[in-house]
Amino acid sequence: MCGMRIIIEKIIPSDLHDLKNYRIVDIRMTYHQRCKARQKIKLEGIEFLIALNTGERIKPNSYLYIDHDKKIAYRVVSEDENLIAVKFTDTTSAIIIAHTMGNMHIPIGLYKDKILTIYDETLEQKLKKLGLETECYFGPFVEISEVVHEH
Repeated sequence: MCGMRIIIEKIIPSDLHDLKNYRIVDIRMTYHQRCKARQKIKLEGIEFLIALNTGERIKPNSYLYIDHDKKIAYRVVSEDENLIAVKFTDTTSAIIIAHTMGNMHIPIGLYKDKILTIYDETLEQKLKKLGLETECYFGPFVEISEVVHEH
């Protein structure tokens, strides 16, 4: 496998194959890395050359490559990163938070009663000025569009 190059033009959804007898190799990627249609990733002596369609994103738990001969699958997982979460208590506060983040063109995710995104100091200051409680933490970020089923 030394010096091997694999061109990736399509991402393999997580539900397409039964991989229970495969060795799964996790490729940790931040949200912004998963949004890049063109990039290079080196792992275990393999250079993955990602060449997706413009605007196409890599969803967490999808596969870059599956080697059926060697029974190895290379899965993308969300890398931990600095996040900011804002708790919403009712519909009005959820709308205010979403509106503020939307005006800044910031990706959002949902977790229980919180809206979260990649940490941004300007956003944190704006939310605090609106009287909203923020919480910063380190963890994986998954945008709403990465979990919503598309047709």
